This record gives sequence, structure tokens and C-alpha cells, in this order.
Amino acid sequence: MQSIGTRLKEERERAGMSQKSACEVGKVARKTLFNYETDERSPDADFLGAMYANGLDVQYIISGERKRVAPIETEEIRRSAEMAFQMVVGGGITVSPQQFSQMVITLLNAPQSQSAIAAQLGNSTSIHGGVGGGAQVATGSGIIQIGKKPRSSTPKKTT
Repeated sequence: MQSIGTRLKEERERAGMSQKSACEVGKVARKTLFNYETDERSPDADFLGAMYANGLDVQYIISGERKRVAPIETEEIRRSAEMAFQMVVGGGITVSPQQFSQMVITLLNAPQSQSAIAAQLGNSTSIHGGVGGGAQVATGSGIIQIGKKPRSSTPKKTT
């Protein structure tokens, strides 16, 4: 198994971070970073926290195991796909496969508690995100819909 220093260097390079940048972000001297990457010293918590805040996989650096993304429940995917399909069919709109997949992703990422509250109150609308082509997914009054963003225009003055 690789050492912490080797994994730190590998992860820094994977993230496209130069030694100079890592020193600035981690607030350490270049010699200190060199010592970390050659296992002369172990990185401290402040340094690792700064690396984490800049997108490095600190779990991998420490343990050698990559961070795993939490699996999405099959039921959530099925529910979101069915909801997106119903929106397309019910709205009589045509979407590309990319737009449909973006709808499903938007619905998967929609804050469910906010949607549920809006449905109970019946007077709130939440915009969950664009799905391409100027369309967006919105919930409110217990309804989830997709459509073009509304346009507003000012009438021209006549003299």
C-alpha cells in the first residue's frame, strides 16, 4: 500500500494543484509540503482541512480508499423518472433525451421537504432548476410542472 505522502502527491496532481498552490492553500512552506509528500512528516489537520476544502479526497490521502458517493435508492430514481415522464406527457411537450435526463436529475436533487411544505400550504412555488432550452422544473400548490421561463415585456410607448 502507498504511503500518505505518496497519496497526497498523487491526489494533489490529480486535482491539478501545483506545489506552489498547495503551499498557499495549506499555508505551509514549500519544504513542509516536500516533507509531507516524502513521508518525512505527516500532514496536520489544518493542512488536510484546507486540502479537503479545495476538492482533494482527504479520505483517500489518509486511508488509501476513495470516497464513495452515497447510492441513490432505486425507488427515488423510479419516482423521479415517472414524475418527469408525467410532466412531459401531461404538458404535451417534446424534450430531448438530454433534457429528460436533466429533468430526472433536477427532481432527484429537489429539496423534498420544501416541496412537501409548498404542497401543504398550497401557495408557494419553488423553482428547482433548468432542464435546457429555457425550460425549468417548478413545484407549487401541490403540482410539479415543467415549462418555459415566463417572459415579461413592457409595451412600447406610442406618441
